[in-house]
Amino acid sequence: MWILIRFGFVAFLFLVRMVWRRQGVEQRTLYGEYPRVLLTKSKNVGSGADRQSVLTKLFWGLEVRTPLVFSLHHETSWDRVVKWFGLAREVQTGDAEFDREVYVTGDHPALHRLLAENPRLRGAIRQLLARTARRIFSDGHRLWVDSAELSHASNEELQTLAMIAGILRREGPPGRWVFDRFLWTAMLVEVLVWSVAFYGAPGVIEQLHRWYVLGQGPEYFDLWALAKAGLIAAGVALAGMSVLVVLLLRGSSRGHRVLAECFLVMLFGLPFAGIQAVADFNRSRDQAAPQMQEYRIAAIETYVPGGNWISEGRKHRRAF
Repeated sequence: MWILIRFGFVAFLFLVRMVWRRQGVEQRTLYGEYPRVLLTKSKNVGSGADRQSVLTKLFWGLEVRTPLVFSLHHETSWDRVVKWFGLAREVQTGDAEFDREVYVTGDHPALHRLLAENPRLRGAIRQLLARTARRIFSDGHRLWVDSAELSHASNEELQTLAMIAGILRREGPPGRWVFDRFLWTAMLVEVLVWSVAFYGAPGVIEQLHRWYVLGQGPEYFDLWALAKAGLIAAGVALAGMSVLVVLLLRGSSRGHRVLAECFLVMLFGLPFAGIQAVADFNRSRDQAAPQMQEYRIAAIETYVPGGNWISEGRKHRRAF
């Protein structure tokens, strides 16, 4: 029963995470030939009469359908480190300034071709990133700008984004979606990582229910022995799964983001999962039918005062 509850718990977390990532549209107007879209995110601060909504995120963009799904941002030191270690492989356009300033998150060969062959596209991207854009990204339906200054786009910025949209629609690939191996690999890896890391969450809930609701004591006399074995198992699992995730995701320009996320999830989730796995194993052994084991004792030595050991020869012993 608890196995089914664990699978349901993981599925719920995964669905919540996927829904949380979806990008919606708050306002839609028309700018030239493109529908203009806007999305804002706010948080409430204060309480009572002083409670007010404060703007925290602002996205503006244009609707343009394209098979190119990508993200562009200022290249950071972290991006350079993971490229140096070979954990990520980013397109190099041959434009030294563009390659140094902009990190391209996207593996579609048509996107690489456009960036390498079209200097107007590279110039427009650098121009937007130099102004108010923290990030430029496409979800396949809309071309978005993550505004760093939480301000609406100026007419010049909209013209620049419209130029990028026109190049993508005019010179990009036809509206045919290409199989994205990395996307499906990343989804499978994330399902595996979240499933293993949160394996122990229902067990923790069950234990808290036993202690505080049912009033029952702990199942084991020495909880530290259980925790120690669980932490050792978690360390082995962390090392093994980290190697597996690196082997599956390395080589993509998007890989290091998923690598970092998976490592953090496993770092915080595996200790609970390891302890719960050891507890489940102990419980299964406690409930198993007794088995008789026969051991052959090679020799028995008895210690006598004075520091001498006396051998008693070979004996047989049966244990249950």
